[in-house]
Amino acid sequence: GMTLLPKKSCNVQACEIARVLKLSGTRVEPIRIEVPRQESSFFQDDIYPDTWDLKPTMNASEWVGGANGARNLVSLDPSA
Repeated sequence: GMTLLPKKSCNVQACEIARVLKLSGTRVEPIRIEVPRQESSFFQDDIYPDTWDLKPTMNASEWVGGANGARNLVSLDPSA
């Protein structure tokens, strides 16, 4: 099996856009997906839009009642 890790686990300085964990027999193999860039010394805002902060925006009873809350977004920029 495989699982995609949250965006916050990516190394933005290496232009890593996704990190996957692959179950292989008795091992877990990390797979890094990177965008090749000539200059990676600064934050690449074109490949890192704001992402969900993984915090709930409502409780279960609000959701069952039909509420619809917007996600809280955070920047992946390490200097922010």
